[in-house]
Formats: sequence, C-alpha cells, structure tokens
Amino acid sequence: MLGPDTRVFNSCIFLSLMVVLIFQHGDNYRVRANSDRGFMQINGTFFVMNGKPVNLNGFNAYWMMLHAADPSTRNKVTAVFQQASKYGMNIARAWAFSDGGYRPLQSSPGVYNEDMFKGLDFVVSEAGKYGISMILSFVNNYEDYGGRKQ
Repeated sequence: MLGPDTRVFNSCIFLSLMVVLIFQHGDNYRVRANSDRGFMQINGTFFVMNGKPVNLNGFNAYWMMLHAADPSTRNKVTAVFQQASKYGMNIARAWAFSDGGYRPLQSSPGVYNEDMFKGLDFVVSEAGKYGISMILSFVNNYEDYGGRKQ
C-alpha cells in the first residue's frame, strides 16, 4: 500500500509531466490554447494536437533555467534548442522550480530572484523559436532546491 508521501510524490510527478505547453514566438511569446498550436491532449493512448496524432521525440535538460539566468552561459540554451530542432526533436523537459539553495526563484516567502525568472522566460522563448514544446516541472523532491517541504 502506498503511503501519503508516495502518493503526493507520484501526484506531483504526474502533474509535472502533464503540464505540456506549446509556445508561439513573436515580438512577445504567449501561451496559446485552442488555436493552430494549442495544448496537447490525450486521445486513448496517443498524444494529439488539433485532432492529429503527435509523435514526441525529446530530451531532459533540467539545467536550462540556471544557465539561461546567467548571461555568460545563456548561449548554451540556444545551442541545445538549435541542435534538438535540427535532429527532429520536438519536446523538452526542464525545471521551473528552485525554492532553496543555489540561485533560487524564491529564497523566502515573497522574496523573488528576478534573474532566475528572466532565465525561465528565456528558455520558454527559445523553445518557441525552434518549435519545441516544453514540459515544465514545477515541483521537486530535492531538498537542496526546496523539496516537498516548500
């Protein structure tokens, strides 16, 4: 039988994986729903977008937000999306959390690190430029990054 901690952890993992966002690039990016590049959905055992099956080919790059927040390493994010797009990848998973430890989004209640949020914005924008969907993980189990306690 699963304990409460396991159920919460599994729920968080499921929720993180289901947050698949499609972004459009323009002068400003924005999330678009119910449009030509809407949200991905599930139809039986298939992912679909606009009623058509979607085959996902992607990668995990947990580090993107951290590198994008630092102007000296931001180019690594762009390079990864360029290469992924070149090889037909269309989805990436990245962290969108960090509530403790090194360079947090939020160091304490109500205290935010604007550079980290700008880094996350950059990741999302670059994904859109290269036609790559994002799975953004909003929760974690790593105490050094805030963990479930946060």
